[in-house]
Amino acid sequence: MIVVRGTIQVAPADHDAMVAIAHEVEAPSRAEPGCLDYTFWIHPEQLGQFHVSELWQDEEALAEHVMTSHYRQFAKKLRGLTVLFVDVQRLTAETAPDTDD
Repeated sequence: MIVVRGTIQVAPADHDAMVAIAHEVEAPSRAEPGCLDYTFWIHPEQLGQFHVSELWQDEEALAEHVMTSHYRQFAKKLRGLTVLFVDVQRLTAETAPDTDD
């Protein structure tokens, strides 16, 4: 499995636009073969800060996702916003942090 998690910070003036484009990409992404989860959520205290969590069955599913029209449209619209910060990490079972105590 492949986990993608990240934070996107947009200017407060672009908050509503980011909400809209996140909603546009979530449902079609979740419907893709190999997508086990695809969720954006809004930081409750930081206007314009969004977190994304994706879970993919394998590399092939993720590679196909980034080629879809809905993902490309999301990326294009995101470039039209004032993006202040992006941190996205891709993890596999081999690179995931150890959570054992």
